[in-house]
Amino acid sequence: DYLIHAWAPSIVWLFLGRFLAGITGASFTVASAYIADVSTKENKAKNFGLIGAAFGIGFIIGPGIGGFFGEIDIRLPFYIAAGLTFANFLFGYFFVPESLTMENRRQINYAKMIPGVSLFALRNYKGILLLISAFFLANLAGQALPSTWSYYGIERYDWNPRQIGLSLMVVGLLVAVVQGFLVGKLVTKFGKRKVIIYGFLLWTVGMFLFSFAHEPWMLYAFLIPYALGGIAGPTVQGVISNQVSEKEQGILQGSITGLVSITAILGQFIFAPVFYYFIRPETSIYFPGAPYALAAVLLLIAFILATTAIKRMNVEPE
Repeated sequence: DYLIHAWAPSIVWLFLGRFLAGITGASFTVASAYIADVSTKENKAKNFGLIGAAFGIGFIIGPGIGGFFGEIDIRLPFYIAAGLTFANFLFGYFFVPESLTMENRRQINYAKMIPGVSLFALRNYKGILLLISAFFLANLAGQALPSTWSYYGIERYDWNPRQIGLSLMVVGLLVAVVQGFLVGKLVTKFGKRKVIIYGFLLWTVGMFLFSFAHEPWMLYAFLIPYALGGIAGPTVQGVISNQVSEKEQGILQGSITGLVSITAILGQFIFAPVFYYFIRPETSIYFPGAPYALAAVLLLIAFILATTAIKRMNVEPE
């Protein structure tokens, strides 16, 4: 994918590269299933948080690599990305052991490998569907940021590319700190139930405050409760994983990742048009923060669903 991007003579080739990336980009799913395999029930939330921390760190370093080397040669960042991906391949092939023991492995069912089929597997997990629904809505609400963040900064604060990049680095740093260091500690101290409840609440409050951030410093300040709300995501994922047998972690994580991918598609059709509607010259109500207000409503619904779900599932209150 990245080599095709580096060599691409036209935009058609860029789309081909993205297509290949999509059909071979299940590493997040496999990583989640791997973590579920090698973790105990007690430390799954902490270990799932490490994925979020890795994403946050990449969110800090990645734009810097792209910006710096892109000024040298526009194709150079893609060669670097290809090299990093190949290093991942080598590391996984030579150093990462198999996570499943022989007794926990199953025969391959090729019918379940058809794209989209994994989503239908969710109907087999009726006991956790409510919590999965909350997770879906939270991820859908989260798409408000990547869909409109840059445009929001330009529209409301007249930000330039450097200021946008700096804000994204702050987002990545906060995500890395919260999910890499706080999730495990808070779950140990307060228990999964409180972490999920207060995490969703902080998510909702932070997102709602974004919509009324009239000054840049307010946006940065409101990032704190929003980022802290991220403690809920890995904890929810850990609780869901604990409800499924060791043999089904791959299917479960694939289904969850499929839902997250759907939110990335839906988010582009929801939040960007809402943003445009409320900033267009002929609009009767000028409200550039409208996408974040809408996302806050979705998070509030997710908060209600999650609270109801963990009470029904008797998630430990300690």
